[in-house]
Amino acid sequence: MPAISNKSQSLSNLVRSSNTLYKLPIILIYGPRRSGKTVYASTISKFMPVNFNERTNNDPPITLEDILWITYDEGALDSLRQFNIIVPYVVDPYQIMQENSMTESAAISFIYENLNEILLANPNIKFVVHDTISQMDKLLTAYIASIVENSNDSQTIYRLLLGRHQLIFNQLQKLKATSVLLCHAKALIERATKDAKVNIDNKNIKASKFHIPAEIGPDITGKGAELYLSNSSAEIVVLNKRGAKNLIQRTVHFNQVDGFEAGSRFEGFNLDNEKFHLRSTLQKIGLVNQDQ
Repeated sequence: MPAISNKSQSLSNLVRSSNTLYKLPIILIYGPRRSGKTVYASTISKFMPVNFNERTNNDPPITLEDILWITYDEGALDSLRQFNIIVPYVVDPYQIMQENSMTESAAISFIYENLNEILLANPNIKFVVHDTISQMDKLLTAYIASIVENSNDSQTIYRLLLGRHQLIFNQLQKLKATSVLLCHAKALIERATKDAKVNIDNKNIKASKFHIPAEIGPDITGKGAELYLSNSSAEIVVLNKRGAKNLIQRTVHFNQVDGFEAGSRFEGFNLDNEKFHLRSTLQKIGLVNQDQ
């Protein structure tokens, strides 16, 4: 009987209220290169004005004191400089690799193992932007390919790479700040060429007779993309196009658009026509509060 009692007591510790299980959200933003992902991510800051696109280099500088930026992409913050916007907290993986003679994998592990220490020392930081997960993936891929016995053994490389992404994502879930993951896009299912054959009713028919759209997703190797997609509170697509007077118009999408798979866990909100301001949308659905 004591054994049963002890077991019951230990099992009772598994039961929690949903309020106590709340974790800070992870937001995934992806789209083509130079579509405006970095600028859109910066609008999560309470210091970023809604009319930021009207700013010029001649305006007084704005400092985003509540964001820490990890710059995997070279020149990641160039797009903010045109608006005279300063990011005071930046982690540069390449500088860490160079100054500490670290491998790509060691430097990335070092960053995520120490992020919470940085956040505790700087409680004003509420958001961490990872710019971009795609480039981080490429750094890890290059490192793993250099250490496996057969660099052409894609199965082993993919398995080890997925393991690294899983460790990193586990650390993201423990962060004392909201994570914003930026990612480039790639076609997950390529459009068929006109000479390709499609098997329909046991007949090989030229694919040119059918419209076979591409599914476009985050540019992450193997099943890593699925890991981030399935565990994010929202996946947002950022696109741009030429509008009136040849000006660039940037749009954000929380639903499927042009082959991109977007979505969120907040179906009760109409997110079809959101403005290019991340903080406003996240406040609308309750992922960011006034204190952040």
